[in-house]
Amino acid sequence: MFYNLRSLICELFHFAEIRSLSLADWTAAYQWAVKNVKVLQAPNDKSDYITLFINSSTSPKDILPATISTYHKLNNNWQTFKEFKRVYFGTWKVIINKENLHPSTCSCPYFAKHLSCKHVIGMQIWLKLVDPPPASKCIPRGQKMK
Repeated sequence: MFYNLRSLICELFHFAEIRSLSLADWTAAYQWAVKNVKVLQAPNDKSDYITLFINSSTSPKDILPATISTYHKLNNNWQTFKEFKRVYFGTWKVIINKENLHPSTCSCPYFAKHLSCKHVIGMQIWLKLVDPPPASKCIPRGQKMK
């Protein structure tokens, strides 16, 4: 008798689908949301999604509409690795789902590892889609949690 190993594994293990957010995540996101960060919104085909572009902290200047056009023009058409690093790590693309907040995404490296980042949570706070816990507002801006 043969068994389908994949179906057996899926029946035995329950995988988490939604990541819970710690107070440190909320605090970092709230402090980022109250900073004066320039954000540009790009047009989106789907009405329940908002696409936003933010310069990374390593980028010295504010984000401009030309930055977004460069990002789209060079997306997956890199000539050199240096060009890839400059564009991909210089601008974060945040996509917020207004109907269901969990599938929201960001192109920053922290999001790739943790499936959540201060940009996504901070933009949800800024757009008034979520309310941060009161404890996240108690820590002065720029100060880390102990």
